[in-house]
Amino acid sequence: AVIVAQAAQNANLSDETLFIVAEYKEYTADFTRLFAWIKTSMNHHCLGTDITVWLHPDSAMHQQTIMQKLEMPVQIFKHGASDGVTELNWYLASGGLFGLIADETQIAVALDADGMHAVRQEAATWGYNDKNEPSQVGGVLDCLRMIAWGFRTVQTPLTRAEAIAKHMPPPLGNDTRPY
Repeated sequence: AVIVAQAAQNANLSDETLFIVAEYKEYTADFTRLFAWIKTSMNHHCLGTDITVWLHPDSAMHQQTIMQKLEMPVQIFKHGASDGVTELNWYLASGGLFGLIADETQIAVALDADGMHAVRQEAATWGYNDKNEPSQVGGVLDCLRMIAWGFRTVQTPLTRAEAIAKHMPPPLGNDTRPY
């Protein structure tokens, strides 16, 4: 699993910046730990209301259970295995994808999820095979591929308050309270 967020427009970053906020990779049939991780991580990292859990089509039969357990919207990714590859490649090549490292001692070398170990490990093998098909990169980047497919490569419009603040001279321009 992976949690991804798009940069806010008022962050003064590129229009197409994504952040990998958290990752989860474990080989087990115990979904309880995954559900607990998703719930805890989403509550900790996600302040907005525009939250969607994307589920791989192989797990579609579990959609209702997951929706009840997580109390969040759960959508089935109804596209093919290569949908989202172009978008993910674009994010990887453009430098518009960042991982938020939770443990500063892991910036140089990742040891676990706090250092984005799975993302870094799988990204090293990201590419195409000799048949020009996406390589099998593992669970985390496959989740990232499905998520990247759903992101626009342009930012959402400024809110009314942000648009007003943008046209205000400093220091008033930094004030984004609702008017």
